[in-house]
Amino acid sequence: MKLIITCIKYFFIAILKRWSLGLYIRKVTESMSIAYIKLAQILSTRSDILSKRSINDLKGINDNCKVLPYCKIEKILKSEYGNDFSKIFKEIDKNPIGSASISQVHRAKLYNGEIVAIKIKRHDVVENVDKDIKFMKNILKVLFLFSKKVRYLYKSNALDSYFDWIISEIDFENEIKNINNIFDHFNIINSNNNLKNCKNMMSIKCYNEFCTKNVIVMEYVGYKTLNQYDFSKKEIDRVKISIAVNSALRLYFFALFNYNEIYFHGDPHTGNVYIDKDGNLGFLDYGLVFKFTKAEIDVIKELAIAIYTKNLKQLYSLLMKITKKYGYTFKERKKELKLKKDLIIFLNKIDDLNVTNWFSQMAFICIDNGLYVPKYYYEFAKSFVAIDGILVTILDKISADKLLHDQFIKYIIKDRIDKSIDIVKTILFC
Repeated sequence: MKLIITCIKYFFIAILKRWSLGLYIRKVTESMSIAYIKLAQILSTRSDILSKRSINDLKGINDNCKVLPYCKIEKILKSEYGNDFSKIFKEIDKNPIGSASISQVHRAKLYNGEIVAIKIKRHDVVENVDKDIKFMKNILKVLFLFSKKVRYLYKSNALDSYFDWIISEIDFENEIKNINNIFDHFNIINSNNNLKNCKNMMSIKCYNEFCTKNVIVMEYVGYKTLNQYDFSKKEIDRVKISIAVNSALRLYFFALFNYNEIYFHGDPHTGNVYIDKDGNLGFLDYGLVFKFTKAEIDVIKELAIAIYTKNLKQLYSLLMKITKKYGYTFKERKKELKLKKDLIIFLNKIDDLNVTNWFSQMAFICIDNGLYVPKYYYEFAKSFVAIDGILVTILDKISADKLLHDQFIKYIIKDRIDKSIDIVKTILFC
């Protein structure tokens, strides 16, 4: 009921004040809480869906939500550390450096002189999220009766994954683990990075000894986030960000092709990504990080190769494997032909798609054809959705052939050599 009333209220205000659709969405979602704000944050990167004006009006939702007064922040700190929390923090800036849907961040100084960022969870977050998810599930149960697509989403992992992501983002203990895991993982990737003209992926340090269930103390980063740049004034900023984002994509695929366990950031929206003075890309928030195992990586690698080489037969076979469909019966011939037709259309437009858009497009094909992909696939696609939004909103189209050609070719050759060696070993030892 609150959603309906809020939508109607701001609808009339939007007409009178001539708001853009982006501003309307922002006002509605900010009034509703986290589950809705997260959807708005994804939309804020999609200039292929919203107009430029709407994007500009909406992007502030990424790091500029309603500010909590410092008296409430102080109350939370006292509940976590006791009345003597000033013995831990020598100074705390009362004005926040960021205010998001889940938390508020303040700059502070430790007694050893180090500058840190204190991330404080909003006091009503857990309660609001539980209410939001319960309400959204009830709405979906009604829509379930009228929509085939909703029935598919309800039965698949898609909606459950979305709700799990929201719950993960409000779990600070989980985020602390994510920060530590990403810190180690990025350091390994950067130290082994042999890609030409490739920048690094930056990670932040977590002060574990000062962290609690509701407060995270981490390294302070003073660089601007992407949504704070004005690209109409400085072309040099666009070039710098282009190099950084392209480097991050190359490193993502470097990790995919070379490691048996990888961590991908799951929510790289424009309010969460910064570029340092050396042009390296980093993240400010680690509430959503996905870990992929060797078995999952192997499937994704095969899928990426099949898409890159435009191999319809291999792509179809992999989809059957991933979705555990294992083929169609004679009576399902029309469904099989439709899927193959959709895959052909998809492969024919690969050259016009950002590589970051590949996996979400494949997910939509599965949804449209009633195929159920595993949870890890949605996680992989989610890792690239916001990056694709950054590319579409800020940069030009990224050709996979131009950006990742050397990496794909190198992996394909290595993969064929390894398979040939395995065949020879099998023959010799049979």
